[in-house]
Amino acid sequence: MRFPFVTEPAVFLERPNRYLVIAQLQHSGETVRVHCPDPGRLRELLIPHAGVIVHVSSADPLTTPARKTAYDLRFVEHPEDGTLISLDSRLPNALFGEGLKAGFFAPFRNYQTFAREVSVPHAEPGAVRSRIDYRLIDAAGRT
Repeated sequence: MRFPFVTEPAVFLERPNRYLVIAQLQHSGETVRVHCPDPGRLRELLIPHAGVIVHVSSADPLTTPARKTAYDLRFVEHPEDGTLISLDSRLPNALFGEGLKAGFFAPFRNYQTFAREVSVPHAEPGAVRSRIDYRLIDAAGRT
């Protein structure tokens, strides 16, 4: 997937609060303040010296003057195998959609079309509708 942002490898140093990470950029060695979009504890992932992927924030300082970080945290490397784990909750669905289009996922290759964020009615009349991330439709029109 081509990301709409330029990534940069860094090393996690510390997390002073839920939304702030201190990291060291690998190329320059500069220590930077990074916004963490996931307020969860993430203790098993954000450990000292873990690899992280950051990008320069696209926030306009004129429209968001209170912003205190120049970078956003996108991924952290799993400490055991280096697998990249997204910390941006919007990104996994976009990655999955790209994989579907490219035929990357063998179990889903027989599906002809797919739709994102589909509203699904409940069986009970008057019940609240649910929304699913993806609806896959095969050649026979089955979902």
